Amino acid sequence: MEATLAKVNVRLLGIPRTALFLAGFFVGAHAAVADLALLTRDTRRYATYFPKVMLIAPSNAGT
Repeated sequence: MEATLAKVNVRLLGIPRTALFLAGFFVGAHAAVADLALLTRDTRRYATYFPKVMLIAPSNAGT
């Protein structure tokens, strides 16, 4: 993520790295509670924290 932001000259000032993923956890929790499938490239993270959520991902996701 930092590499992408550096290309567009954006810096993350004062934001802890763990806070960057908070939105993803809200999305995962919503999918779990509402029994919805989740489209993601980060299958490892979602499978770890939301094992009952069906994940839809590209064939090379999570690598």
